[in-house]
Amino acid sequence: MKNMIIFAIISTILEFIKYLIAYAVIFDFKIRKTKKLFIIPLSVVCIIQVIVVYKIDSTWVSTLLLIMGLYIPIICIEGIWWEKILAYIIIVPGVSIVDMLGFSGIIAIVGSEMDKAIGDNIMKLIGNSLSLIVLIILIFIKKLDTNKRREVLKLTFQQYIVIICGIIGCLLILAGAQWILIGGEISENGKNIWFIAIAFASCCFMILSIWQIVTLSKAENYKDKNLHYEEYIRLQENYIKAIIDNDKMIRNFKHDINAHLTVINEYCLDIKDERLINYLNAIKENSGLNSIKKYTGNIVIDAVLGEIIKSAEDDKISIEWRGKIPNEIGVEAYDLCTVISNIIRNAVEASEKLDNDSDKVIKAESYVYQNKIYFKVENNLFGQIAINDGNRIKTTKEDKKNHGFGNDNVRRVVDKYNGSIKYSCKENVFKTGVLI
Repeated sequence: MKNMIIFAIISTILEFIKYLIAYAVIFDFKIRKTKKLFIIPLSVVCIIQVIVVYKIDSTWVSTLLLIMGLYIPIICIEGIWWEKILAYIIIVPGVSIVDMLGFSGIIAIVGSEMDKAIGDNIMKLIGNSLSLIVLIILIFIKKLDTNKRREVLKLTFQQYIVIICGIIGCLLILAGAQWILIGGEISENGKNIWFIAIAFASCCFMILSIWQIVTLSKAENYKDKNLHYEEYIRLQENYIKAIIDNDKMIRNFKHDINAHLTVINEYCLDIKDERLINYLNAIKENSGLNSIKKYTGNIVIDAVLGEIIKSAEDDKISIEWRGKIPNEIGVEAYDLCTVISNIIRNAVEASEKLDNDSDKVIKAESYVYQNKIYFKVENNLFGQIAINDGNRIKTTKEDKKNHGFGNDNVRRVVDKYNGSIKYSCKENVFKTGVLI
C-alpha cells in the first residue's frame, strides 16, 4: 500500500511537470508566475490521490489525474480558455503515446513480459519519463535558437480538432494493441471499434498531410510576397532619402545664390547700371529664391509633401494641410514620411479617378500632443472602399499580389510606436486617422 501511495504521488507530480512544459515549449503558452497557483492545487490533487489509493483502488490514479489535471490550463496557464482546453486534450494523450513508447522500450531492453511489467511501478515510472526527456531536449533546442523573430505557434480551432482526432485515434490503436499483448481478449464488437479507430486515425493523417502541403505552399507564397515587400521598402526608403537630399541641395543652393546675387547687386550699384539692377531684382522676385514652401514646419515632411503636392497640382488636385509638426519629435523622420506619404498618395490616387475637378480636394491636418502625432486625411472618392473587420482596407489595384504594400508599411510603423489607425468610408468620403 505504501509503495502504491508513493507511486501515485510521484506520478502526479511528474505528469504535472510534463504538462506545464508541454504548454510552454510546444504551444508557446505563458505560465503564470504565482507559486500558490501551483503548490496548493497540486497538494490537493496528491492528497485526493492518496485517499483514493488507500480507500478504493490504485487503478483510479490515471483517471483522476486526467480529470483533475484540468486545473493546469484553468489556473496555471495564461491565454484564451478554449485554446488552453484544446491544447490540454492534445497534450494528455500525446504525452501518453510517447510514454507508451518509452515503456515498451524498457520492456524490450529488460526482456520482461508485458503483463508483468504493467504491474511494476518502478518500470512504469522509468518508461513514463521518456516524454519528460523529450520535452527537456526541446527546451534546450529552443534556448539554442537565437532567432528572436521566431514565430509563436498559433493554431486555429479547426487545426486543434484535426490534431485531437488524430492523436485520439492513435491512442485507441495503441490501447488495443497493448491489450492484445498482455493477453486480453477482444470481442467482435471490440474488433470493429478497433478497426474504426485505425481507419479514423488514417483519415486524420491523410488530412494532416494534405494540410501540411497546403501550408507549405502558402508559406512559399508568403516568402515570395515578403521578398517583394522588402524590395518595396528599400525602394521607398531610397526614394524618400533622394527627395530629402534634393530638397536640402535646393535649400543650400537658394541660400548660396541669394548671397551671390546680393554681391552682384552691390557691384551694379557701384557702376550705376539701372538695367542690370532691374534685371537682378526681377530674378529675385520671380525665381522663388526668397520663398521656400512650408506646409508643416518639419523640413523632412515638407520636402516629401512638396514633391507630392506639386505632382498633384499637375492633375488639378488640391491638397490643403492644417497644423504643424516640429522637427524634433518622438518618431523617426523616415517612419513619419512613410506614413504621411503613403496616406496622401492613396488620397491622390483616389482623387485622380474623379471626373469633377471641384471634388479633387484633399484635406489633411495634424496635431501634436505629449510627443504623439495625430493626423487625419479626408478625400472624396468614386464608389466605396472595402474595410474588413480588422480595420484593414483592401487594395483596389488589379495586381493585388504586388500592391497593398503602402498600407502594410503604414500599419508596420503604427504598430512599431504602439499607435492606432482608423479608416472610415461614408457617402463617398474616405477618412484616415493615425496616432503614432
